[in-house]
Amino acid sequence: MSKTILLALDSYYKDDICNTSLVVFNKDESVPIYQDTIYTKVTSKYVPGEFYKRELPGIKKILKKLIKEHSDIWDSVHAIIVDGYIKLKSGDKEWDGLGGHLWNYLIKNGQHKIIYGIAKSKFGDCDKISYKILRGTSKTPLYVQTTGAPIIVLYTVKYMYGKYRIPTMLKLVDQLSRIF
Repeated sequence: MSKTILLALDSYYKDDICNTSLVVFNKDESVPIYQDTIYTKVTSKYVPGEFYKRELPGIKKILKKLIKEHSDIWDSVHAIIVDGYIKLKSGDKEWDGLGGHLWNYLIKNGQHKIIYGIAKSKFGDCDKISYKILRGTSKTPLYVQTTGAPIIVLYTVKYMYGKYRIPTMLKLVDQLSRIF
């Protein structure tokens, strides 16, 4: 059986500093293959629906570091998970979210990775353009979007290691991003 190696990213802000964390893991295991954090200065104001302006600089920086220092790990990654949406929707308006901007950045730089956008809460009408996944005994779904094959992504998210709503490694990357 082949391993599904995923890379999860999350960001947290304190004052004008953003801590971006990264965890590389096998979807079936409870310990990471690799983890890292990086700090960047926040240069954009908080605007709902435009988190990418605050988070993308740190994501680019930590991915560049991973590719430069651990290309073997980068090459093994099947997909990248962001905490948020790939596409946002409110009324008739649709625009790229963090996952969409990351995907465009990677494609522009010759890096073809599938993106999973996994949001814990609803934004605008994004629930209408997302798949809803229930995990564990939770009645509250995760909102999932992807640039890849939906059936594979939904299976992967549903059966990622951990018995609760939030998979173990996604909880870990969130916890790492909150360390200052």
